[in-house]
Amino acid sequence: MEDDQDQTCFTFEIDNFSEKEAVISSPTFSSGGCEWFVRVHPKGSIVDDHLSLFLHVANSESLRLGWRRRASSYWFLFYVSFLIFNFAPSSLSALLLLM
Repeated sequence: MEDDQDQTCFTFEIDNFSEKEAVISSPTFSSGGCEWFVRVHPKGSIVDDHLSLFLHVANSESLRLGWRRRASSYWFLFYVSFLIFNFAPSSLSALLLLM
């Protein structure tokens, strides 16, 4: 069976995420003939201190009453931290990537 569904890959990077407290909205992206955006609640929406992610349709006020769209999504979250160590006395530095 052929898969004729529109597939989109969208990447949204948030710098200094651990310092964020307010809700963050991604830029809009297009998939399935619709415009979408992701809303991130770093400190949670329903459950405090738990990350919450929501997929929203953009420009919802321009859609007719009762508008619907079935969408499937896969979410991959990566938390990357960079640590820099200075090795004395030669002043060499090394970059350690933790994932």
